[in-house]
Formats: sequence, structure tokens, C-alpha cells
Amino acid sequence: MQRHILWYQDPAKDWNEALPLGNGRLGAMIYGKPEHEVIQVNEDSIWSGYSMDRNNPDAKKNLPIIRSLIADGNLEEAQNSTLHSLSGTPDNMRCYQTAGEIHITTGHSEVTNYKRELNLSEAIVTVSYDFEGTNFVREHLISTPADVFVMRFTSKGPKKLNLSILLSRPHFMDRLSCEDGDSIALIYRGGIPFCNRLTAASCDGKVQTIGAHLVVSEATTVTLLFDIRTAYRSENYTNEVRSHLMDVKSLHFDELKRSHKKDYQRLFNRNDFILTPSKEEEADVTTLDTAKRLERMRKGQSDLKLLEDYFHFGRYLLISCSRPGTLPANLQGIWNNSMTPPWGSKFTININTEMNYWFAEKLNLPELHLPLFDLLKRMHRNGKVTAEKMYGCHGFVAHHNTDLWGDCAPQDYWLPGTYWVLGGAWLCLHIWEHYEYTKDIHFLIKMFPVLSDACLFLTEFLTEDENGSLILSPTASPENKYRHPNGQIGYLCAGCTMDHQIMRELFHHYIDAYNTLLDIKNSTEQKEVTVTLKEELTKSVEDCLSRLPETRVHSNGTIMEWNEEYEELELGHRHISHLFGLFPGTQITPEQTPILSEAAKKTLERRLQHGGGHTGWSRAWIINFWARLGEGELAYQNVKALLTGSTLPNLFDNHPPFQIDGNFGSVSGICEMIFQYRNNTLFLLPAFPDEIKDVTFLGYKATYGLTANLTYANGELKSVVLTSKEPRSIVLNYKDKTVTIDLTKGENKVDCNVFF
Repeated sequence: MQRHILWYQDPAKDWNEALPLGNGRLGAMIYGKPEHEVIQVNEDSIWSGYSMDRNNPDAKKNLPIIRSLIADGNLEEAQNSTLHSLSGTPDNMRCYQTAGEIHITTGHSEVTNYKRELNLSEAIVTVSYDFEGTNFVREHLISTPADVFVMRFTSKGPKKLNLSILLSRPHFMDRLSCEDGDSIALIYRGGIPFCNRLTAASCDGKVQTIGAHLVVSEATTVTLLFDIRTAYRSENYTNEVRSHLMDVKSLHFDELKRSHKKDYQRLFNRNDFILTPSKEEEADVTTLDTAKRLERMRKGQSDLKLLEDYFHFGRYLLISCSRPGTLPANLQGIWNNSMTPPWGSKFTININTEMNYWFAEKLNLPELHLPLFDLLKRMHRNGKVTAEKMYGCHGFVAHHNTDLWGDCAPQDYWLPGTYWVLGGAWLCLHIWEHYEYTKDIHFLIKMFPVLSDACLFLTEFLTEDENGSLILSPTASPENKYRHPNGQIGYLCAGCTMDHQIMRELFHHYIDAYNTLLDIKNSTEQKEVTVTLKEELTKSVEDCLSRLPETRVHSNGTIMEWNEEYEELELGHRHISHLFGLFPGTQITPEQTPILSEAAKKTLERRLQHGGGHTGWSRAWIINFWARLGEGELAYQNVKALLTGSTLPNLFDNHPPFQIDGNFGSVSGICEMIFQYRNNTLFLLPAFPDEIKDVTFLGYKATYGLTANLTYANGELKSVVLTSKEPRSIVLNYKDKTVTIDLTKGENKVDCNVFF
């Protein structure tokens, strides 16, 4: 069975069956229709408009009133006042939009031997079929080196290629035109203006433009180039796209393909994950396409190779939608076929955007993380304005959404989510994570003001409760609700567990970053490095850290979600926010906090008993939770549940509708089942199911300068290879047995007999 191939015996019937391509900036969805092909296209900066100042001018004066009402239990009045005075004006930020479609008419109505496939190891979509004795093949790739979408159509046999090509974007375009005799263009001047352009780069037949169409006649091969440029990156976008395609025309298809594969495989080949099914299972699925194999799994059959493909598909998607210099992966990565997509296909930062990057560092793909920090820098500028205008605080704040402009004002009129102020704080946790894996001091210097200002805002916004602890008010446990003892329904509250856990992580990260930079600033060899370090802020952060409420256990044995034992109204809620400290946080571990770990298990069991995990991303989060708790069987149950219950035919994650976060969160969860690293201890197969007897995992990055390979065969640990940049000691843990290993620089083969 060929690895890394998703293949289908039929064209896509709808968008959820189309196959994705991307290079971070450009995206395409290939339907593979023989007679009338549809290719839906995206460009990461095509959004509904320019930046806005949506900060509510009445927020600051009403904040003390809202806090007082919440403290008194007058939730209805507090929440009504919040809707008026703390909502953004207007309430919606910009949304991500489709760039339109490429339509290619061929006249090939009755075809045989049809196949379309996505090669995950090459990032190429191929469609092939026979028509009237001729074999037709279409190859599609989106090159990062050439920054262009490339399509090559070929025919072998008596029939020639006769294509009619049209660009479209119904109701949202200002101009369709033919240019230069070999190109067509679509221009839209609303929202963020842009130009789509398609050019016939090489053709052994006839090429002409008629009306708004590009027409190819009597050819055996034609290469088409497509690009989009927007006013977001260049005011001269129409000339820029034309000039770029003129430059790329000089490159042969084979050269474009070769450079594309080299660039892509430089990232994709850093890791591997191999599952070995039984011979019987492999024989059962060898002739089945991906859609049929997914259906087979839904009927309860095992398919380890499909799980393997699903893991690699997640890696493929992040490589394809988040590259240096592009925008980060949004709710749909880069792929969106709507003008008004669900939730605006924005950056939802109360878990979804963060989940998109959970595996980036673990799989040694740190450069894919960089677009998130570029966005965070833009948010920092806007968030300082929001902090001052709305709350009268210094520092920077963001709520539960942002857009390409880094808008930080509250989004929507939605009490369960809109008014939560820790979106920026959570994103800032990625700063220290990236530094921990890369030790890139220049990155830390660049991002330290963002981290510092996130803490500064909180030191001023925190308020004291009746016990002397510091809490946020108003706040919310993201998207959940409760019943107050007085009978009122509460969305807003004074303090909740997730808040304290995020702030605890953030404050520790800030202190670690501060001390790291202070040491560097004081070192003789680094005098040229300048960074502003505020001792007074550090003391405030340390004081706030010492006064945050601890994570507590409810009388029913679960982790408390709010500061009080309120009545829960959605026992199976998709957000399990109060387990943030378990994952992605580091505050709950089986070895260091056994009581909280047991309470976390009960929390998960209770959520799942009442229907939790019903969205793809929630199920992915649950995989990570069970893995951190060392529950391999339960983690694997949820991996299978995600594949069979929340996965679309093209393997996109299904919220429903499609959201990409579940694809990424599940990759992280599978990594956590095989490796975990904390406190200088590398856990080997800490949550691996008995059902899987053979696995090989290559290229796990435990921390800076330390990568691990592992082979497990016939139910036994066979090989562990650790590669270190420098000599070091590390603790290995396998099945609760620990050994200390002294590593030399370079490759170190571990004697697995030490565990037996």
C-alpha cells in the first residue's frame, strides 16, 4: 500500500470532498470534475474590509458598576449593562472571504478509470481519467518558492485538450477581462481590493482570449499559472500580479515542480509516524479509496493506515496554510468558499487559534509558528488602545476573537464569550514556548514587550475578592453558563478556574523571560542587546501570582469551573476550560498533583457522560487531556471517535461545519500519546493503547537541542534514539520506571533493556 496518499474514485460532489492545496498565502480546493472542473481559490488577506476602531467609549465608566452588580448577584442587570457598554461598536470585526473560483470546461462527459489523489509527501493533487480512448491527467500544486498556483493538463491518445476557462466570484466582482492574449483577470475593489489572474504559460496548441474566457484548443499539454494579489500587501496589486506571472512564465513546469517538492519536503520529512496493521487488515483496505475506508471505520472496523494518513494530513495542512510572511491559520486554515463563513473564519482565540499551533514546536516546525507572532505584534498595538479606552488600564488586552488587522475590541453581542479578556494572554503563552524550543534570543527580545504588556494589563485589571484573592471581573468560563443560587442564569462571573490557570502560566513565563533577558543584558558578551526590563512590573507580577486562587476540587470530585459551586446547566459542554491547567497548561500532572489529576479524570468522565466532545476540536482537546493523564485506552477511543464522528470525506475536521482546529489538535494528541516531556523527563509511550502493537515515530522534538525517535514492535519497546546538540543528562520514563541517561553530543542509542 502506497503511503501518504488520499485517493478517491469519484469527483468531489461538494466542497467538503474537494482536496486542499496551499502555500500559506494562496489556497485552492480541487473538485476534480472531468467535464466542468471547479477550483475554489483563496488568498489569506482577502477580508471584508479595512481596520476599524470599535472600542466602546462607555466601557470605562460602566466597568465599576458591572463589577458591583456581579458581586451582589444581580446578574441580569450586570449582563444587560455589559451588552450595552462593553460591546464593540460596531459589534463585528472583519471576516475572511473567498477569492472566487476557476471554472474549466472540457466536454469530457462519460469517463472511465477515474482517480483523484492528494499526495501528502509531495503536496500535489492529481486527477486522471480516460475519455474516448485518451488518457487525461491534471497535476496541481501551489509553490512556495515561486509563490504561484500551477496546473498542468496533459492528454495521451487521439483526443486533444480543448479547454474553456473562466474566473468567477458571483455578485462580488467589479471587472472580468482578457489581457495580453494569454491571460484572464478578475478585479474586486470592495473590501480589501484584489486581482485574480490566470495565464497560459506554455501550450503546444492554440491559446486565445474571447470575451472573459481563456480558450485552449488542440493541445496535448498546457501549463496554467494562477495568482492573486491584494491591496493588503501592495497598492499596485494589479500590476504586481501581472508582473509576477510574467516572471514565472519563464520557468518550465518540471522546474516549478522540482523546487516545490524540495521546499515542501524540507518540512514534511522532518517527522514520520508509521503504524503497522495486520496483514488481514491491510488486505481488506488496499483496494478501497479514502472515503470508503472512512465509512468502514464508522462501522467499527480498524484501519491503522488511515489513522496514519490522518496524522500526516494534519501536518500537511499546517505546512500548507502557515508559512513565514503569511497570515496565521484561521478557523478554516486558509480554505473558505464563502463570503460570510461561519464565525467569520476569523482567529478565535479562546482555544481555536491556539490549538492550530499545539504541534508546531513538538514536530520541529518552528517556522510555521512565526505567522502567529506577526499577528500578535499587530494585536499588541491595537490592544494597548483597547486597554486604555475601554478599561483605563496600561498594557494590552484582547478578547475572544481577532482579525487580520489585529482587532482587539470585543466581538459580537454574546454573553458567554464576548467579554472574556484573556485572548491575548493565552496567545502570549506561545512566545515562551517558541523560545523554549528554539532559544532564539532575538525573537524573545522582539516579543518581550508584548508579553510584558499582557501582564501589565492584568496587574491593573485584577480586582480583589472578599477572600483577598485577585480575580478578573467581569469574566466568563468561555462559552459556558451556570445558575446562581438566586435562580438567575449567569454567563458573566467574578473569577473562574481557567482565568487563574492561564494567568499563572503567563506570569511564570514572564518571570522566566525577564530573568533570561536580565542575565543576557548583564553578560559582558551581549552588551549590544538592548531591551527594557521593568523591575517594578516584575514585582507586581510576582505579587499577583502569589494571590491567584488555586485550582480547587468540587464537592462532586471534579475540578471546579467557577469560583463557587454553581449549578451547571450544560453538563456536556464542548469547552472544558477548567482543565486548561492539564493541557495545554502544565499545572496538573499525575506525578506531581495526583489529587487534581484524579479530579480531572472525573471532570472528563462527567463531561463525556453528558455528550461532551460533540465538536471536532473539543474531541481533539479530550485526546490531549487523556494522554496527559496517562490514559492510553481512553485517548485512543477519542482518536477513533474523532475520525468516525467528526471527520469529513476529505479528512477535514467537522465542528460541524468544517473547522481546521480539530485536525491540528488531534496531531498534538497523538504526539502526547507517544512522547511527553516535562521537568527534564521524557515519557516514552505514556498513553499508548494495548490495541496497537507496532509504531515508529521519528523526529519528535522534546525541547531545545533534543529530538527523539522511537520504535515499538510486537507490543515491546525496541528502540529509542536521542539526538542532542550538547552533552546533557535526561530522565527517561517508560511504564513508570525511570532511568537517568547521560547523553553525548549527537546521536545516542538507548539500551531498552534498562526498563525491564
